[in-house]
Amino acid sequence: MEIRRMTEKREDRNDALFTSKGGGRSDNFIPDWYREHTPEFMANAYNKAAMIITENRREISYHGDQAMWPVGFLHRHAIELITKELIASTHVYLGRTFNERIVWGHDLDALWRTCRQLLIEIGIFNDEAAQPIDSVVIDLHDVDPKGDAFRYWLSSDGKRNLEKVPRHTSVVGFSIVCNECFQQLSGSLIGINEAIHMMEENR
Repeated sequence: MEIRRMTEKREDRNDALFTSKGGGRSDNFIPDWYREHTPEFMANAYNKAAMIITENRREISYHGDQAMWPVGFLHRHAIELITKELIASTHVYLGRTFNERIVWGHDLDALWRTCRQLLIEIGIFNDEAAQPIDSVVIDLHDVDPKGDAFRYWLSSDGKRNLEKVPRHTSVVGFSIVCNECFQQLSGSLIGINEAIHMMEENR
């Protein structure tokens, strides 16, 4: 079957996917609105979405257990994004050249190791302060090393995902701990960005 090509403008089609119709103007998404702050806002949006789904988990399934898949993905992705942005911001703070290759991929353990070292170097963290995040990252990486275990039933090699997750896992408990981890990282990012802003103003 030949796919029908859309000749009319995207906005003019009744079945347009990306359209300003259907909601109030203030609801409209503008891709470049946040500019350089986009990664930070993206991370916050994923984390907040996870919290909202957790709160309304029984809208997804009778017991709320099926919410674990989107909640797990959203929280893990939020932590990954905020960690990557922390790595980028600490490089700016230290006046170092930032190579984006450092934050390629979804290996949360490797990303956090790099981030942890930088945060300790600039004096925001010490080993004791980092331990709660260490614990979350270790647990997440153990069950989802590639960032796809909450998204797919099977791994790329045909094995069942999330086999290491305990038989009874609280969606609420998981979400609370992930959010606490995220807020700690987010607070660090806010502090670093404020310091960078002050440095730029004093130049």
